[in-house]
Amino acid sequence: MLKKPVVVLMLVLFSGCVPSRSSQRSQGPTKISGPSGYMMTPYGITIEARYEPSLDQLMPGYKIVIVSLTNNSMDPIPMDAIKDKWVIETLNGRKLKATNSLRLKDPKVWSDLPKEKKSLMEYPHTVPIGYTQTFDIFIRGNPNLEDFHAVTYKNEAMGMIFEILTSE
Repeated sequence: MLKKPVVVLMLVLFSGCVPSRSSQRSQGPTKISGPSGYMMTPYGITIEARYEPSLDQLMPGYKIVIVSLTNNSMDPIPMDAIKDKWVIETLNGRKLKATNSLRLKDPKVWSDLPKEKKSLMEYPHTVPIGYTQTFDIFIRGNPNLEDFHAVTYKNEAMGMIFEILTSE
Protein backbone atom coordinates (compact mmCIF):
# COMPACT_ATOMS: atom_id res chain seq x y z
CA MET A 1 0.00 0.00 0.00
CA LEU A 2 1.34 3.44 -0.96
CA LYS A 3 1.81 6.05 1.67
CA LYS A 4 -0.08 9.32 1.41
CA PRO A 5 2.96 11.55 0.53
CA VAL A 6 3.89 9.21 -2.36
CA VAL A 7 0.33 9.29 -3.76
CA VAL A 8 0.25 13.08 -3.56
CA LEU A 9 3.62 13.31 -5.29
CA MET A 10 2.45 10.97 -8.09
CA LEU A 11 -0.71 13.02 -8.59
CA VAL A 12 1.29 16.24 -8.81
CA LEU A 13 3.72 14.71 -11.33
CA PHE A 14 1.02 13.18 -13.55
CA SER A 15 -1.27 16.21 -13.48
CA GLY A 16 1.25 18.04 -15.67
CA CYS A 17 0.90 15.35 -18.36
CA VAL A 18 -2.71 16.20 -19.20
CA PRO A 19 -3.13 19.45 -21.13
CA SER A 20 -6.00 21.62 -20.09
CA ARG A 21 -8.26 23.49 -22.52
CA SER A 22 -7.05 26.80 -21.14
CA SER A 23 -3.42 25.98 -21.96
CA GLN A 24 -4.44 24.93 -25.49
CA ARG A 25 -6.40 28.14 -26.05
CA SER A 26 -3.58 30.40 -24.93
CA GLN A 27 -1.25 28.82 -27.47
CA GLY A 28 -3.66 29.49 -30.34
CA PRO A 29 -4.90 27.09 -32.98
CA THR A 30 -2.83 24.14 -34.15
CA LYS A 31 -1.71 24.43 -37.79
CA ILE A 32 -1.12 21.42 -40.02
CA SER A 33 -0.08 21.46 -43.68
CA GLY A 34 -0.34 18.82 -46.35
CA PRO A 35 -0.93 18.27 -50.05
CA SER A 36 -4.44 18.33 -51.46
CA GLY A 37 -6.06 14.90 -51.46
CA TYR A 38 -3.78 13.28 -48.85
CA MET A 39 -4.76 12.34 -45.31
CA MET A 40 -3.43 14.71 -42.68
CA THR A 41 -2.24 12.43 -39.94
CA PRO A 42 -2.79 12.08 -37.04
CA TYR A 43 -6.11 13.91 -37.57
CA GLY A 44 -7.58 11.52 -40.16
CA ILE A 45 -8.78 14.39 -42.34
CA THR A 46 -8.38 14.70 -46.10
CA ILE A 47 -9.16 17.97 -47.85
CA GLU A 48 -9.13 18.47 -51.59
CA ALA A 49 -9.83 21.73 -53.40
CA ARG A 50 -10.31 22.28 -57.12
CA TYR A 51 -11.23 25.23 -59.30
CA GLU A 52 -13.55 24.40 -62.19
CA PRO A 53 -13.66 27.21 -64.81
CA SER A 54 -16.85 25.80 -66.36
CA LEU A 55 -18.74 26.94 -63.22
CA ASP A 56 -17.78 30.61 -63.67
CA GLN A 57 -21.08 31.43 -65.36
CA LEU A 58 -23.18 29.80 -62.63
CA MET A 59 -22.94 32.66 -60.15
CA PRO A 60 -22.40 36.18 -61.46
CA GLY A 61 -19.69 38.02 -59.53
CA TYR A 62 -18.17 34.87 -58.01
CA LYS A 63 -15.72 32.12 -58.87
CA ILE A 64 -16.33 28.72 -57.31
CA VAL A 65 -13.82 26.37 -55.70
CA ILE A 66 -15.08 22.85 -55.03
CA VAL A 67 -13.99 21.44 -51.68
CA SER A 68 -14.12 17.81 -50.64
CA LEU A 69 -13.55 17.07 -46.95
CA THR A 70 -13.23 13.43 -45.83
CA ASN A 71 -13.39 12.46 -42.16
CA ASN A 72 -11.50 9.28 -41.29
CA SER A 73 -11.06 10.31 -37.67
CA MET A 74 -12.89 8.92 -34.65
CA ASP A 75 -14.99 12.07 -34.11
CA PRO A 76 -17.43 14.08 -36.24
CA ILE A 77 -15.96 17.31 -37.62
CA PRO A 78 -18.03 20.32 -36.52
CA MET A 79 -18.35 23.06 -39.13
CA ASP A 80 -19.68 26.58 -38.69
CA ALA A 81 -20.57 28.80 -41.64
CA ILE A 82 -20.11 31.92 -39.52
CA LYS A 83 -16.88 31.12 -37.64
CA ASP A 84 -14.98 28.91 -40.11
CA LYS A 85 -12.61 30.81 -42.42
CA TRP A 86 -11.33 29.88 -45.89
CA VAL A 87 -8.54 31.65 -47.80
CA ILE A 88 -7.26 30.88 -51.31
CA GLU A 89 -3.63 31.73 -52.08
CA THR A 90 -2.78 32.34 -55.73
CA LEU A 91 0.56 31.46 -57.34
CA ASN A 92 1.73 35.06 -57.03
CA GLY A 93 1.04 35.00 -53.25
CA ARG A 94 -2.23 36.95 -53.30
CA LYS A 95 -4.56 35.85 -50.48
CA LEU A 96 -8.26 35.85 -51.32
CA LYS A 97 -10.85 35.52 -48.57
CA ALA A 98 -13.48 32.97 -49.59
CA THR A 99 -17.14 32.97 -48.65
CA ASN A 100 -18.30 29.60 -47.37
CA SER A 101 -22.02 30.40 -47.27
CA LEU A 102 -23.71 32.64 -49.80
CA ARG A 103 -26.97 32.01 -47.95
CA LEU A 104 -25.53 34.09 -45.09
CA LYS A 105 -23.13 36.45 -46.91
CA ASP A 106 -25.06 37.27 -50.10
CA PRO A 107 -28.75 36.35 -49.66
CA LYS A 108 -29.76 38.08 -52.93
CA VAL A 109 -27.49 35.90 -55.09
CA TRP A 110 -28.46 32.85 -53.01
CA SER A 111 -32.18 33.42 -53.48
CA ASP A 112 -31.71 33.50 -57.28
CA LEU A 113 -30.26 29.96 -57.34
CA PRO A 114 -32.45 26.97 -58.17
CA LYS A 115 -33.28 24.78 -55.16
CA GLU A 116 -31.33 21.75 -56.44
CA LYS A 117 -28.15 23.84 -56.80
CA LYS A 118 -28.56 25.25 -53.30
CA SER A 119 -28.50 21.78 -51.77
CA LEU A 120 -25.19 21.03 -53.56
CA MET A 121 -23.56 24.31 -52.54
CA GLU A 122 -24.71 24.72 -48.93
CA TYR A 123 -21.97 24.67 -46.30
CA PRO A 124 -22.30 21.55 -44.10
CA HIS A 125 -22.94 21.65 -40.34
CA THR A 126 -20.80 18.59 -39.69
CA VAL A 127 -18.81 15.88 -41.42
CA PRO A 128 -19.75 12.54 -39.84
CA ILE A 129 -17.18 9.83 -39.13
CA GLY A 130 -16.23 7.95 -42.30
CA TYR A 131 -18.04 10.40 -44.57
CA THR A 132 -17.03 12.84 -47.32
CA GLN A 133 -18.78 16.20 -47.66
CA THR A 134 -18.47 18.08 -50.95
CA PHE A 135 -19.40 21.76 -51.02
CA ASP A 136 -18.37 25.02 -52.62
CA ILE A 137 -16.57 28.11 -51.43
CA PHE A 138 -16.89 31.36 -53.34
CA ILE A 139 -14.37 34.01 -54.36
CA ARG A 140 -15.81 37.44 -55.17
CA GLY A 141 -14.63 39.11 -58.36
CA ASN A 142 -12.62 37.72 -61.22
CA PRO A 143 -9.21 36.57 -59.89
CA ASN A 144 -7.10 34.03 -61.77
CA LEU A 145 -7.63 30.74 -59.97
CA GLU A 146 -6.33 28.42 -62.71
CA ASP A 147 -3.32 27.27 -60.69
CA PHE A 148 -3.91 28.50 -57.15
CA HIS A 149 -1.19 27.49 -54.68
CA ALA A 150 -2.97 26.74 -51.43
CA VAL A 151 -6.18 26.79 -49.43
CA THR A 152 -6.16 27.63 -45.73
CA TYR A 153 -9.10 26.43 -43.66
CA LYS A 154 -9.58 27.52 -40.06
CA ASN A 155 -12.01 25.35 -38.12
CA GLU A 156 -12.82 27.44 -35.07
CA ALA A 157 -14.62 24.67 -33.14
CA MET A 158 -11.64 22.31 -33.43
CA GLY A 159 -9.03 25.03 -32.88
CA MET A 160 -7.27 23.86 -36.05
CA ILE A 161 -5.87 25.52 -39.16
CA PHE A 162 -5.44 23.27 -42.18
CA GLU A 163 -3.19 24.45 -45.00
CA ILE A 164 -3.82 22.45 -48.16
CA LEU A 165 -1.12 22.78 -50.81
CA THR A 166 -2.64 22.44 -54.26
CA SER A 167 0.33 22.96 -56.59
CA GLU A 168 4.06 22.29 -56.62
